[in-house]
Amino acid sequence: MGQDPYFENLTEDEFLPSNQVYGMIQGSDHKMYFNTDRGVVVFNGYNYRVLTLRDGLNDNCILRMSMDRFNRIW
Repeated sequence: MGQDPYFENLTEDEFLPSNQVYGMIQGSDHKMYFNTDRGVVVFNGYNYRVLTLRDGLNDNCILRMSMDRFNRIW
């Protein structure tokens, strides 16, 4: 028998800076990247970090992200 998938709802109460999540990507580093209207959340399964203007983003509202052929997230 296979293992059942595990799902968890994540909200502002857990770690998201906003409930407006426009998308997510799993990076080649196995971290999850969530684009929101208040920055990008990087989650490694245990800890998170919110990237904002202070970290070099052009805007806190990130509507789309994509990964290029070199595994860079844009």
